[in-house]
Order: sequence, then structure tokens, then C-alpha cells
Amino acid sequence: MTLALVLVAGTVAAQTTMKEVRSLTFYGVDFTQAKIVGAEYRPSDMIRAFGQANQAFMNEPNRFNVAKALKVAVERLQLVTARERNLAIPYAELAAVEVAEVLSPEQVAEVIAAYPEGSGYGALILGEELNVTTSQVRLRMVVFDRTSREIIYQRVAHIECEGDSPREKWADGIYMFLKKWKF
Repeated sequence: MTLALVLVAGTVAAQTTMKEVRSLTFYGVDFTQAKIVGAEYRPSDMIRAFGQANQAFMNEPNRFNVAKALKVAVERLQLVTARERNLAIPYAELAAVEVAEVLSPEQVAEVIAAYPEGSGYGALILGEELNVTTSQVRLRMVVFDRTSREIIYQRVAHIECEGDSPREKWADGIYMFLKKWKF
């Protein structure tokens, strides 16, 4: 597998730093802002791909190891909110586009606001783009304070992915993101 990572955004200025985060709740992959470039897929294919990508954290915890990638303890894996949000996506809006814009800070904040409040920290991956033309996915890791919603850390990367189906492409990209990216 070839890996191409391009830093698009760095750490957000915050009072807390990633070094201070010892444990967190991981919410999975939120695809509500995802765009598809260079192909059209049936909504049923995308629903299945999004569900299977998140299920991989439960089915293959050694391979999709968020704790190892972030170097923090994952005290709870809570995939329900991402699953519900992903099932509610208006799949007509996933239609192929020529260019998928990078998410704005406001869009990222809007996604984070949809996740349960609580004490401690939370993390999620935003699936932003599947580019079939370049065989890349764009993913964003976001770590945030669950009470204040302040973003502690975020990184965006373009990752080369393999596979024929949307599920294979997203899963391969997520795997490579967690395995090779230095958080």
C-alpha cells in the first residue's frame, strides 16, 4: 500500500494540549460532511460502507486501534451517535462533485455539537472526501473537550486508499490514517 499524507490543518490553539489528554471517548467516523468525487454510488452502497467502516472499530480493534494511534486510553467506544447521524444523511447530497471543499471551522464545530456532552474528552474522525479519481480519502481527526466543545487537536490528511467498493476505500483509508499518521 502506498501512503500519501498531506497536512492540511494543524493543531488548533487551545488552553489544553493533546499532551494533557490521558483518556477519551471515541465516537467513530462521522460521514455527514462527506463528498464523493469522480464516481456515483447507490445510496445503499454508501449506507453499507459507512456502517461497516464504523463496525471495524468493534470487529477489528487491533487493526483499527485509536488508542495506539492517539497514544491515549480510550475509556469508551461509543459508535451510536455516528451510526444514527450517518443513517440520517440525505444521500442525494453525496452525489459526485468535482471538488470537495475542506470543512470550515464552523462546520467542524457543528458536527462536534451533535455529540453527547459530558466530562473529559472526546474524539471522532470526520470522513470528508472519497476521491475515486485520485484513489484518496480525506479524513480529519478531531479531539475535543466534551463540556466546552473546545477543539484540543485536529489533523486533516489525504490518504491513498485501495479497494473497489466505497467500503473498501473508506476502511483502507481509515486504517492507513490510524497506522501511519503521527498524532
